[in-house]
Amino acid sequence: METCVELKDEGNALFKSGEFSDALDLYQQALDQDPDDAMKVILHSNRSICCLKLNQNEDAAEEASHALKINKEHVKSLLRRAQAYELTNKPHLAEADYKKIVELAGDAHPWVPRKLTELAPLAEARRKEDVQEAMGQLKSLGNTLLKPFGLSTDNFAVKKDESGQFSISMKGQ
Repeated sequence: METCVELKDEGNALFKSGEFSDALDLYQQALDQDPDDAMKVILHSNRSICCLKLNQNEDAAEEASHALKINKEHVKSLLRRAQAYELTNKPHLAEADYKKIVELAGDAHPWVPRKLTELAPLAEARRKEDVQEAMGQLKSLGNTLLKPFGLSTDNFAVKKDESGQFSISMKGQ
């Protein structure tokens, strides 16, 4: 039976030759041997890059996340997850990972600040979309709760005062 390290090394050789699917399988076989945490981080990170190469971007983000649960400061996994998040239209999550990379690695990746500049407007737009979606869901829930009383959220006005606090009142009152 091959050791975890031998399986990883074979997976690396397959990766280098462009056989990403086979490398992915070998990295999983190595993980199935229940290696120590440091090796798990490497194997999950390697699986992440294989998934990226195979355009399995959601899986790539998940594999990188597995690595980061063990070592939240593993820069390679942060890079791979950020790339996967970009490819899955999650610029706000990619932005957070790139910021963490700058924090951990400084200028070791000189292209990351440029990437942050590119992502900033996309991330902000995505955050606004998420807020609008959440507000829509809250309004729908509110309407469901108010319907038995012959009311809807349209019967209420929300006002923000100068201190930033909100108050809710019935319209026309």
